Amino acid sequence: MARPAGGASEYDFIFKLVLIGDSAVGK
Repeated sequence: MARPAGGASEYDFIFKLVLIGDSAVGK
């Protein structure tokens, strides 16, 4: 997943939420 130069922390936070969500669903 490409990460923009600006707002890396914001995207990283969202990315972690997505990973946690996928793990919870069991994908």
